[in-house]
Amino acid sequence: RLVERQVQVAGRLVAIGPRVAGSAGGAKARDYIVRELKKAGLEVRVEPFEADTPQGRLRMANVVAIIPGRRADVILIGGHYDTKWFNDRHFLGANDGGSSAALLIELARQLARTRQEFTYWVAFFDGEEARHSWTATDSLYGSRRMATDLARSQRLPRAVIVVDMIGDRDLNIRRE
Repeated sequence: RLVERQVQVAGRLVAIGPRVAGSAGGAKARDYIVRELKKAGLEVRVEPFEADTPQGRLRMANVVAIIPGRRADVILIGGHYDTKWFNDRHFLGANDGGSSAALLIELARQLARTRQEFTYWVAFFDGEEARHSWTATDSLYGSRRMATDLARSQRLPRAVIVVDMIGDRDLNIRRE
């Protein structure tokens, strides 16, 4: 049943179309994620920011669901909901941001059902895909923003788990 719900959620995200950071599709995906998390009774923060990209300064926003635990120590579980921008094709990112965002929504729902030992932040990062080509400065806009903010506030999580590319039929994880 959980996998079935996850597939439905991924399908709804993919039906939005491309979810490029800074686009109307990205905003629709963000709104959908927030609605689903709030329906599950979760506290949700939308953290808007602007990022300098090869295509100019763009507005983006991370979404964080907060699941309070018995301890204030935070375990952050994150992934992205955006899709890569392509000038020449309609990229939906079903097995990329679509599948990982769907997993995160379901995971947040399940974690919220019972009191947890640790506090969980389930983070949906925006702008993780490169706008032009994958480099240290053209990618990971949302997670870099969150890492900078957390370091500045000295509120680093106890652990971080990142999910990505979990819907690929022939998944091949390479060690880089």
